[in-house]
Amino acid sequence: MAGKIMIHGFQKKMPDAAKIIINSRIVAQVATGQTVTLDVDGDSTISCKYGFLTTKESIRVKDGENIELQLEYKKGFWANQIFLEVVSGNYTTTTEKQQIIKFEPLPGSVYALDGGVGDCLHVFEDRVVIQHKGVLNFFAMGIKGDKTLYYSDITSVQFKKPGITAGHIQFSIPGGVEGSGGVMDAASDENTITFNGNAETIAYAEEMVKYIDAKISEHKRGKGGATIVQPLSNADELKKFKELLEMGAITQEEFDAKKKELLGL
Repeated sequence: MAGKIMIHGFQKKMPDAAKIIINSRIVAQVATGQTVTLDVDGDSTISCKYGFLTTKESIRVKDGENIELQLEYKKGFWANQIFLEVVSGNYTTTTEKQQIIKFEPLPGSVYALDGGVGDCLHVFEDRVVIQHKGVLNFFAMGIKGDKTLYYSDITSVQFKKPGITAGHIQFSIPGGVEGSGGVMDAASDENTITFNGNAETIAYAEEMVKYIDAKISEHKRGKGGATIVQPLSNADELKKFKELLEMGAITQEEFDAKKKELLGL
């Protein structure tokens, strides 16, 4: 049963719009003085993001419930805050931070995961692109930027759910040295992304890894990687027999007969 979520933007004049996050996905933006109404199915977790600020508490509503929320901005002595104030509706709150599942996906990607610790994974039909961003990754690995791995070059993919420590998705390639020391090795492996998140993020990551594993299996069976042999044209055949004639491997009569056959004379 569908429910409605109504969110009023900041009452204080702000230069940019805030992002509305529902069940770990950015679904809309709301500007100062604006009201956004969204239809949702199933239980929903709602939070907002403005620049580097994220609501400390997320609002949870049951399937079919309607809720009205006011987005507020508060200046603090040490840091500024944003929060969602409930105007009406039944709800609970959680301090579990929503991890945005899809974060600036690269064009053409089938899946995209923001690990929340500077790692991003973009999945395409023929490859994956690993992004290690930020200062911590630079010091851990000495690299920044993108790394592309084609399914034809990946031998296996390993998946570990986040728990007490961060989860990770690790790719094995020929000649690669994969760590086996858990999260510490994962954090310094350029063929691995680490990630944190809630149940929604984990489910999305598992679905993504199944897709990747299926693509790797396809290439192991030779699908998508078979060599296409183009037949020789008549001109190529004639050239080949001309070379045989010059080498003395065939006679002039044999060459003339083959020439007539190829040219249809």
